[in-house]
Amino acid sequence: MTLEQELPPDPAAVAANNRLGVTLQRGVSIVLIALGLYVVVQSLALSYYTPVGPGPGFFPFWLGLLLIALSAASVIASFVSKMPVVFEDMIIPEPAASAQMAINFVMVGFFALTVVPLGFVLSMFVVLLVLLLVNRVHVLMALAVALGGGLGASYAFSNWLHVYLPPAPYGALSAIGL
Repeated sequence: MTLEQELPPDPAAVAANNRLGVTLQRGVSIVLIALGLYVVVQSLALSYYTPVGPGPGFFPFWLGLLLIALSAASVIASFVSKMPVVFEDMIIPEPAASAQMAINFVMVGFFALTVVPLGFVLSMFVVLLVLLLVNRVHVLMALAVALGGGLGASYAFSNWLHVYLPPAPYGALSAIGL
């Protein structure tokens, strides 16, 4: 045991930390409320609904309202909760969680950079496979889910939603309609 683990935390330091953390929480929440209001106002300039379904203003409007509601709930919770919190413990993730976050960001970037040259199905397959393997899913299960997820999402977007997705290069998957 180290000396830090044996001694209880200084109540004055915990209180000061708690005040700073709550102030930061409220400040960020207010900024997010303002951002949500901006998104809602900007979405009103777009058509909310079209003859074929939701228009370009539908999702921004509701996402802006959701951002406002969740941020307002965070502000309210900051006034209601009186439990002392060490905010460094809440903000700085453990090394394993940091590595997983980094891998997620890398895979989002990989998908964005490869979806056009490799096609949607192949890029989605690689992304799903890596993310499943990082989360310790059995290799055969990861392969099956990644293949089904890539092909299934492509089929659903192309055939049911009629959304254009970048095809695989050189017609590699054209035999099955992708």
